[in-house]
This record gives sequence, structure tokens and C-alpha cells, in this order.
Amino acid sequence: MKNLRIISAQHFLWKVLLLLCILPFFLLGFYTYPSVHDDYLSANSILKSGRLDYIVHNYYHWTGRYTELVLKSVFSPLIYQDAFLLEKLLTTGVILCVYLAFYIACKIIIDKQQAF
Repeated sequence: MKNLRIISAQHFLWKVLLLLCILPFFLLGFYTYPSVHDDYLSANSILKSGRLDYIVHNYYHWTGRYTELVLKSVFSPLIYQDAFLLEKLLTTGVILCVYLAFYIACKIIIDKQQAF
């Protein structure tokens, strides 16, 4: 019974430490702003020619990475009306996804170690 409490306390401690490690990234997320060259140029191209034409043109003439182009054409905050809020939400969402992936990876590793 005591071993179970110690393990629970250790898991809680690790979760708190992970949250404390990720906190500075959330705070820095409020200082993200669109790049003058890249982000505004991409947003203007998407608004002028449409998403599909933007993807096709850049795929064949510029970058060749279609996954990045599709994500940029759909999730670019400058295409929508409230770019400031969407930029912050997108940054927070990416940080949360990275934290979640790291947490799941640690949980899988710990579970495999406990099986041995």
C-alpha cells in the first residue's frame, strides 16, 4: 500500500514538473507576431488566388512540400479577420500538442519499464 502511494506521489511530482517546464513556452506564446515577409506575403497570395491555386503554384514553383502548404493555407491566422487572437490560439494549440505528445511518450516508457 505504501509503495502505491509513493508511485502516485512520484507521478504527481513528474506531472507538476512537466507543467512547470512548459509554462515559459506558454508565456512566450503571447509574444508571437506574424513575420512581415513570410506570413503577410503568403496570406496575400492565398487571398488573391485562393487556397488551391496557392498550393499548386507553390508546390510546382517554390517549395514542393504540399503538407506544409495545405496547413499554412488553412491555419494561417492572417487570412481570417482576427489575426491577433488566432495567432495566440494557434501557438497555444501547438504547445499543448507538444506537451501532450511528450506526456504520452513518457507514460509509454514508464509503463514499459514497470512491466519488466
